[in-house]
Amino acid sequence: MMLPYANIFWFPTIASLVLLCLLWNELLGRSPTLFASWFLAALALQYFANGGWLWLIGLISQTALAIVLSLKRRMMLQ
Repeated sequence: MMLPYANIFWFPTIASLVLLCLLWNELLGRSPTLFASWFLAALALQYFANGGWLWLIGLISQTALAIVLSLKRRMMLQ
């Protein structure tokens, strides 16, 4: 049984995926590939790795990616 508060752990994944899709055409050079690799690695750690520490590293990586992409989007809008 999934606890009700466990759904908040999907937020960094969804936020980083949405921001990555919004910024895909505006990113230059190898940035789209780098950010997509970061997203996939964090997703694999968060949802498919065994062990609590690996899950935590995946969650922190997804959160960091969402923060970096939101800052990048904010800088592009100014």
